[in-house]
Amino acid sequence: MNRGIKLSFLIFLLILPRQILTQNKNTIRSAVDALASEFTNTWNHDDSTTLYSILADDVLMIGDGLTLQGKEDVFEKWGKPQMKITGDLLLMPVSFGMNSDLAYQTGKWKLQVILTGKEPFISTGSHTFIWRKFFNGWKVASMMIMNDPG
Repeated sequence: MNRGIKLSFLIFLLILPRQILTQNKNTIRSAVDALASEFTNTWNHDDSTTLYSILADDVLMIGDGLTLQGKEDVFEKWGKPQMKITGDLLLMPVSFGMNSDLAYQTGKWKLQVILTGKEPFISTGSHTFIWRKFFNGWKVASMMIMNDPG
């Protein structure tokens, strides 16, 4: 084989796995971003019907001193009350991943809080969402939402 062809082939073999990994990582990020966007759009549009529909029946929610399990509990005791006093939610991912049945995103969040008779303020914290794939689409299976100290 020609030396130039051998060198080109070797470079191709070295670059190809990196391109596949990058494309796969970008595909995974896009898919996880779409799931997170569905949650934030639902929240930001005060769409409680969609919020209810994207929660898994056995969803687990852990927050500052709060642990809820099951769609009804999470929706009634956390989702609906929180949606009434909050404005725009912004998720800023730090880490994400996905396989054929599960996806996760962990990162920071920022949320406008609007309490009656008080000035709106910004609340911040950390989050981890885990989605599970069901026959009828992806559902939030677990959420850990912690406020920043202060």
